Amino acid sequence: MRNILFALFFVAFHSMADFSGDWSSESKSQSFSIYLVENGDKLSGRYCFITNNGNRIDCTEENEVNINGVIKNNVGLVSFESTFGGVGKATLSIKNDTLVYEVNDYSPFLEANMSVPKQIILKRKEGAVATKKDSSKKCENDKVSAFVNASHGHVVQVLKSDHIYSGSSIFFHYLSDSDEHPDVQASFAPNRCTPQNNITFDSFSFDGSAANIESVFWGKGQYKQNLFIIVGWIYNLDEVSTVGKYYNVFAYDYDQNKIVKNDKLSGLFEGGQDGLVDGKSIKYKFKTAGDVWSYLGK
Repeated sequence: MRNILFALFFVAFHSMADFSGDWSSESKSQSFSIYLVENGDKLSGRYCFITNNGNRIDCTEENEVNINGVIKNNVGLVSFESTFGGVGKATLSIKNDTLVYEVNDYSPFLEANMSVPKQIILKRKEGAVATKKDSSKKCENDKVSAFVNASHGHVVQVLKSDHIYSGSSIFFHYLSDSDEHPDVQASFAPNRCTPQNNITFDSFSFDGSAANIESVFWGKGQYKQNLFIIVGWIYNLDEVSTVGKYYNVFAYDYDQNKIVKNDKLSGLFEGGQDGLVDGKSIKYKFKTAGDVWSYLGK
């Protein structure tokens, strides 16, 4: 009798699903990754789905959760929240050491115009990938600053850009710390542990003064996958009663390997002055992220 009970326990134990871990599935035109944590009968985590040949990216921040649910009879019943907006539902199961992700409520992907299969088969990521992730977390922005200083440049600002790719940074800098009329370079390091492998995606010219990076932020809603940079230049022409700043808004598309200016979106925000012009007070209407978000939301 004891042997029978032991056998039943053995079978039951090994039939229990183990959802915890990193799961992924990739092809030439799309990639899917899911991170799950199992806690009793609770299941939570996050997902990153990239489809339409990289033109649709639905990825939450690494420290955020957008999958929540419960486990019943070795099946995960979850809801997921898209970064494009909307909440869907999915069923998860383990079959032959693969994760089967069945989308039951597809509406968030339809609204985002994403080509996501209704059934996704993912394999568990092994130690090499986890080690790579862990190593990128150990590096902070001072690694990027040290690289620029060692190259005799001047750091203006360094920002983590995990929103684009985990472990990445965007940084603004002068190529030479001795340049009296410097252009400000905007660069992207996909891995801040190796900032020398960076891509310069824009440059803001000296125009009466060095460009000042006023704000760097992500869009919202349908523009959530766009990067925005507001740049200002100080001007001071006392002889014609013209004093203040000239502003411009620049918009970009991005993926984990590059950032590219979106001229059409940038064109929605005409540059302008803020201050005194010929003695008259003028206000520029896109000086903050809130101003841009409000305009795009109309």
